[in-house]
Amino acid sequence: MINKANEISSNQVFIFVVSAQVGFGILSMASTLADDIGHDGWIAIAFAGMITALLICLIVATLKRFGNITIIEINNLIFGKYIGRIFSLLAIAYLTYATVLMMRKFNDIIRLSALRLTPPLVLTSFIIIPIIYLSWYGLKYICRYSTLKIFLIIIVTLYYILLMKYFRFTFLQPIGAAGAAKIIKVSFSPFTSFIGYELLTFIYPYIKDKKKVLRNTLYANAFTVVFYIITVAMLTGFFGEVMLKQLLYPVFSLARAYRAPVVERLDLFFISLWFPIMISTVLTYYFCAYNSIKIVFNIENNKQKSKLLIWCFTIAVILLSRLPKDMIQLNTLFDQLGYVSTAYVGYIFICYLLSFIKRGNKKNEKSA
Repeated sequence: MINKANEISSNQVFIFVVSAQVGFGILSMASTLADDIGHDGWIAIAFAGMITALLICLIVATLKRFGNITIIEINNLIFGKYIGRIFSLLAIAYLTYATVLMMRKFNDIIRLSALRLTPPLVLTSFIIIPIIYLSWYGLKYICRYSTLKIFLIIIVTLYYILLMKYFRFTFLQPIGAAGAAKIIKVSFSPFTSFIGYELLTFIYPYIKDKKKVLRNTLYANAFTVVFYIITVAMLTGFFGEVMLKQLLYPVFSLARAYRAPVVERLDLFFISLWFPIMISTVLTYYFCAYNSIKIVFNIENNKQKSKLLIWCFTIAVILLSRLPKDMIQLNTLFDQLGYVSTAYVGYIFICYLLSFIKRGNKKNEKSA
């Protein structure tokens, strides 16, 4: 029986997917693309967005073949109870890996930009409080909170308009200078910035009107792609590809460029806008990991065991987030997250192919 607090509409799927996608990757995406293909990064994003749209269609097609169940239950149907549980635990490990890295990166960004003297464990403990609270009450409340993210993204885009007088179109010319082959190659690279759409495999049963799931998920991906293109183009046109390569988080560097006539330190206001944007991304992965563990161990309707689980999982996330030694190691692990996500989507494709065999076996059994 599905918990009513987890039920969401297909419109809220749009909010959920945007929340999962837009967060950490965009902060350094422009500098990474400048290293790879210079000022043509925005073109690679457009191609990567189309590839992501195709993968979304594949995921939705797979989920529709199995009906109203998550990937955890799909594993049991295809591979059996024991092998299926192993694959389910691997999926949970992926979600936990993403949650831990995002939590650590969020911590480091806050310390770098605002609270430099706050001890890391203290900061992480305060960051995770709203995540625990919203995850406990359910997916519906997570989506309601994440609605704020859409408005924040719009405000960030409006901030770009204030800086348009410094924007140089010549920094984006000549278009396609990196060459079509190189741009397409980069487009097929596993972008950590685009991950998040795969979480649909963990929340699908909770969506009430499933007929619009594909459409709204594609809309969410398109919204993300447009925001990424605007951001990367703006950063490239403002800094130029040479300076862009040297910046760790060019989005935050851009925040310091505008001087308001009345408001002092507008850059701190801009940076603070990103805190709820980032926390909602951590929240989506945290919830999917926590909820999937409940499904695997069949404790969805047991409040006492669920309370114990959420605290144990939270402590594990906090402790594991301190394992990366420094920012260099963290960034290396974070880049690998894109490859892990790609491997997971590849696994979904295998499940899609096996679904035809499984269905064929059932038909043969009935005819016999």
